[in-house]
Amino acid sequence: MKDISADTKSLKTESIVMTANANNMTASPPDAHPLFDEADMLSRMDDDRDFVRLILDETRAELPKELEALGKLCLGNDAKAIRCLAHKIKGMAANISTGTLRDIAARVETAAKEDDLVSVRGLLPELERTVLLTIEAIR
Repeated sequence: MKDISADTKSLKTESIVMTANANNMTASPPDAHPLFDEADMLSRMDDDRDFVRLILDETRAELPKELEALGKLCLGNDAKAIRCLAHKIKGMAANISTGTLRDIAARVETAAKEDDLVSVRGLLPELERTVLLTIEAIR
């Protein structure tokens, strides 16, 4: 099993989190959350590294599927379905101690709750980038 602490402790969202801006990409302000907080996850999982690895592997496999499904939903107007899927992604992120992903998923969920599909669609590129960074961080 790969030691996940060496690669991920230095990964912080202040290194690169991009946000969509109408016609170009700009860096967002630094986030207070680590991309992946291994110590927090291990603590919550009774320091069982095998169990943590199992959860991380499952999450790494499922996140792209959930993101693809959310992207398809964003082509339509079903704010309730978008909200539910964003909530699921937020829960997955919280479960694996990825605060940055949890926060962007929460923003998507809130926008969908308010039927603000323009904001939901505007947040999708940031969510996609954060998912990709998270998947790398939990390898």
